[in-house]
Amino acid sequence: MSMKDESNAPNQSPEFVGGVNKSSTDVTTKEVVALTDNIASLETSLAKEKDERLEERFRWVCATAILFDVVAVSALNGSWLFLPIFMLQLIVLIGFAKEYGVDWAEQLIGRLLHWTSQWNKNN
Repeated sequence: MSMKDESNAPNQSPEFVGGVNKSSTDVTTKEVVALTDNIASLETSLAKEKDERLEERFRWVCATAILFDVVAVSALNGSWLFLPIFMLQLIVLIGFAKEYGVDWAEQLIGRLLHWTSQWNKNN
């Protein structure tokens, strides 16, 4: 029998799918518990991986922002225009931190923004 003949065969399901014998109707509690534990483990692993990727993406956004700051400072030659640009940049970074779910960065940037605004009032 060739590969083409097998593909035209009627719907034949494999004997074992996911470790459970489909030909028998007996599903043991051990198998169900094992599959449930495996599903929970995979969901946890996936959520952790997603969080790590979002945090890494936020770190790249911050690195790009720092690079922009270096270029802006050199282009403005120490002008007072850098401060409004920096404040706007902090607000945008807070938005990115909220979007990516990076709580520690959101709090840190919020404190930095607050400190910068207080420092600007005093000077």
